Amino acid sequence: MHAEQMELFSLIINLPADLTKLARALLADGMCFTALLARSRTALVTENLSLRKQLAFFQDRKISQRRFDNVTHFILVVLSHGFA
Repeated sequence: MHAEQMELFSLIINLPADLTKLARALLADGMCFTALLARSRTALVTENLSLRKQLAFFQDRKISQRRFDNVTHFILVVLSHGFA
């Protein structure tokens, strides 16, 4: 077999697994979207206020944003569910 034929064969063999991954990702995204639609207005306003305060903090101090570590992210998630 030629290299092109081997590559095509490999793509065909992996197609069901790739489609399954895509279907799972779409289902997960759809569930997240549905959960976001079901959020209360208070939760949305609280999140918006928190993000605005964070942005103002960074702009006032002229520092660039950094990604949160896992612990900080977890704490913010817990706090956001407590106030929602």
